[in-house]
Amino acid sequence: MFKTVAIILVTLTFMNCVLPSKASMKDQVKKSAQNMANSLVTGDYKTFTNFIFPPLLQLMGGKEKAIELFKKETPKSITIENVEIYDCSDTIKTTNEIQCTLKERITMKVSEGKLICLSTLICISTDNGNSWTFIDANDKALDFYRNQFPNLSKRLIIPDPIKPIFLK
Repeated sequence: MFKTVAIILVTLTFMNCVLPSKASMKDQVKKSAQNMANSLVTGDYKTFTNFIFPPLLQLMGGKEKAIELFKKETPKSITIENVEIYDCSDTIKTTNEIQCTLKERITMKVSEGKLICLSTLICISTDNGNSWTFIDANDKALDFYRNQFPNLSKRLIIPDPIKPIFLK
């Protein structure tokens, strides 16, 4: 009897060490998303590409091509001033991944004022929530992303896109 109780206690303790709580996992995904956002704000595209979902990065031609693309395609007249990360959805455990979504608000300085964009990030972890990669789902429905990446859960919720807000 004592051995059985001891084994159960050790197993539960081990499971708690291996599987992060939902609250700490949500904190970790938000922290990773904020680190990604900070690298975007500072123009550190090398770090930024570390946060892009690897199959998406492959579609972009790999890390070096993505960095080159970001440097070329980012208009000089637009400056990303701030990115705010909001609470993430409940996490969804799939066969090999943990997935969720979170909202972000990007404030950009443009030539005649500011542009505020609200979007949704699809968040994916392949290492039990220790690290996260992202897909910016700002203008398409979930079906579009599932066609590209069939591993995405049907239970993810991506709200309809919101038009950017312009402030003079």
